[in-house]
Amino acid sequence: MTPLPEDRIPERINYYAIEQMARLHRSAAMAEILVALFVGAERGARRLAAAFRRWMEIQDTIADLERLDDRCLADIGIEREGIAAFATGHQARHDAEGHLYVVGSAPIAANAQRAAGVAA
Repeated sequence: MTPLPEDRIPERINYYAIEQMARLHRSAAMAEILVALFVGAERGARRLAAAFRRWMEIQDTIADLERLDDRCLADIGIEREGIAAFATGHQARHDAEGHLYVVGSAPIAANAQRAAGVAA
């Protein structure tokens, strides 16, 4: 850091003005920190809420699938022991008439067989 030239150094230093400027800069820095903290907390709360909603959907799917008999489960390509594992990749939904159907990212066995050209 280069020192101030002699002609720019005041004869009297106004300590009050220096302290006011320091307080102003400190409060601006604290405001930035608080904003960043609250924004981070909001993002964390949204992620937590999304994870909780996903967990609730999985629990609902497990409950819906456990109510089905073994024949219905076999029709959609899962065994009773594999319900929890199946539910993590799929969610069960009900249509307007209350019929259960399963949606998800992985194809179920009957759909996979149909796609391969095998009669189900």
